[in-house]
Amino acid sequence: MAGSAGRDSAKFMLRLPDGMREQIKAAALANNRSMNSEILARLGDSLYAPDRNAPWDAHDNLLRAARLIENLIRENQELKEQASRTEAISEYYEDPEPEPY
Repeated sequence: MAGSAGRDSAKFMLRLPDGMREQIKAAALANNRSMNSEILARLGDSLYAPDRNAPWDAHDNLLRAARLIENLIRENQELKEQASRTEAISEYYEDPEPEPY
């Protein structure tokens, strides 16, 4: 992020929804930075991300990929089972009529 947020930086008043200040404070403590630095880091991440629509957290990307792979495997298995049933039905109707006794 370009520039620094020193005492001479522009000031901006902001109204936060109930509970958000506490969430920012907790995140700042977890990341070992001030609340101001936490807010600036998060704003910078969203403004300077290469693709603003993409999630920025690699862990989230991995979880999404794993779920996608699991869904594809499940769908593939379901399609194989459906193809097997369809083939069995097709073979049943292709066989000549059984001869009467």
